[in-house]
Amino acid sequence: MMGLTMENVTLSDVLFQGCQFDYATLNRLRVKGSVAFVNCRFREAIFTGGDLGSTVFDDCSLSGVEFDSVKMAGTDIRECEVSGIIGVSSLKGAHVAPNHSRNCSTLSPRI
Repeated sequence: MMGLTMENVTLSDVLFQGCQFDYATLNRLRVKGSVAFVNCRFREAIFTGGDLGSTVFDDCSLSGVEFDSVKMAGTDIRECEVSGIIGVSSLKGAHVAPNHSRNCSTLSPRI
């Protein structure tokens, strides 16, 4: 699914496993119900707007992902690679691992 574009999509009760969302553009993605991404890669993907709610990202690479005005309260990224994330203010309310705070120097606010 490299380079995938999703716009104004609502996901409900979906499991994505082993998918590559590299360079994907996910505009105004909304989550209802249980949604999980397991062992997925999102290299330099862009999430704009939307609400990820209680989405679970398990063992995913979020390196270089840009989050722009995304609601992530309740989103679980504890088991993910997070270096180079852009738009860390979107992570407000997300569940992050204690070791992610040590990587804060590699996280960037959106400018």
